[in-house]
Amino acid sequence: MPDPSPRPNRNVHSGPPPDLKSRGSERRSRPAGPVPFVVIPRAKGGKERRFAVHPSRVFLVLFTCFVLGLLIATGLFAGYWVLSDQTQVRDDYLELREEVEDLRGELTSLKQRSRAQLSSPTEVPAASKAEDDPSMTGLNLPVLSEKIPVIRVALLRTSGSITLEGEGLNIHQGPNQAIPMPRGRALIKPRKDGVWVEGVGIIPKGSRIENRVGPIRIGKKEYPGILELHEEDGRLLLVNEVELERYVQGVVASELPASWGLEAKKAQAVAARTYAIMQQNNSTKSYDLESTVDDQVYSGRPADSSSRAAVTTTHGEVLSRGGHLVSAWYHSACAGQTEVPDNVWPERTSNGNASVKCGFCGQVGRKLWTANISPDELLEALKSNGEKVTQVTGLHIRERSLSGRVSLLDLVTDQGAIRLRGNRFRELLGWNRVRSTRFESKVEGNGFEISGRGAGHGVGMCQWGARTMAASDHDYQDILGHYYPGAGLTRIY
Repeated sequence: MPDPSPRPNRNVHSGPPPDLKSRGSERRSRPAGPVPFVVIPRAKGGKERRFAVHPSRVFLVLFTCFVLGLLIATGLFAGYWVLSDQTQVRDDYLELREEVEDLRGELTSLKQRSRAQLSSPTEVPAASKAEDDPSMTGLNLPVLSEKIPVIRVALLRTSGSITLEGEGLNIHQGPNQAIPMPRGRALIKPRKDGVWVEGVGIIPKGSRIENRVGPIRIGKKEYPGILELHEEDGRLLLVNEVELERYVQGVVASELPASWGLEAKKAQAVAARTYAIMQQNNSTKSYDLESTVDDQVYSGRPADSSSRAAVTTTHGEVLSRGGHLVSAWYHSACAGQTEVPDNVWPERTSNGNASVKCGFCGQVGRKLWTANISPDELLEALKSNGEKVTQVTGLHIRERSLSGRVSLLDLVTDQGAIRLRGNRFRELLGWNRVRSTRFESKVEGNGFEISGRGAGHGVGMCQWGARTMAASDHDYQDILGHYYPGAGLTRIY
């Protein structure tokens, strides 16, 4: 009986079913996706648990945990550091608060003392004081007047020509002799027998030039008032005769930057006005003051309004003490302590000066400056001082003042040791070469290295200190009372 079961077809190619092949190819071409994860039950008869795990999500979770752990660790460390240092911070804060309170108390006391000194000065009639001490006549207070005095300032010296400009320029040779200059321009040269003016010829020494419609221009600078033409040692000397108040405006604008506070400028105005009258009282020349650091820097009409305002609000005020002017010297930066005049100019009469602690000129006063001086430079300085020497071999500081400045020093030469005062040493080498007498010296190579702090002679008002006091809500009376102890304010016109 035939077998009913189907027989295999031997002609058909053996292999996996077609559907299995297609599944394998699909599995190989399928993009990466969730990975199946099966949990086999431990108990018999339990159900299998199937999960789909995404690798990218697992990585993201792990990375997030890492970042959070790092942040937590950082926060814990920072918190520990803050808590551990809290006691020290609290102690520092309490110490600083005590220092601030002490400084406030000192400033308040200083303000009260300076106001009391400036508002109630003890004055003595100048005439009786001068009879007792003739050397004080150079510091006499001017008699009260309604008229503003004039001051005479040496502007420049030149052996060449100079051009003056002004729309209404006139040359005055006498009371009724005025020569107008065409085109408002005058070219001037010195001559042995007078002063030569282009288009005019030789005019006498002392002739005056005036601009009736404004200031006289010399280059980029403008000068109010009248210019006088003088001859000095074969050179042309220009002297500016100007009202004292206009002169003080020019000094304040030249001595202090325009950005400085008004109260500092007011203090500068009073000091400059006092100094100008003091120098006028002692003048024996055709002028009262130089326009350089030898006296006060003066560059003509001021450009900034705050300088004019400072002079206007202190109109006619000068520093006085005991019926005389205070010798109102001032300087740039004292480096912590001002100097007394006797250690700088022992031959000059002074009044109302003292060495006071400053503490206001800050980093400017403490900044270290250095100058390298060669023996040849010292030799030339000594020759200019009249010394007949040919060699300098040493520099030794012999004496210092209480403020730490050099009072006396010796320069060792082939003719022996030559002793100089510290300020004279600065003058011979140049004010900007040796910036102050608060310095040290040492041998450096074949020469000498001088290093120091501060700027200027150190007597009277410290300009940088005044700036800081003004910025700390001190008015000009406080500033002047600090640097000129016992001084008062007197109005002379």
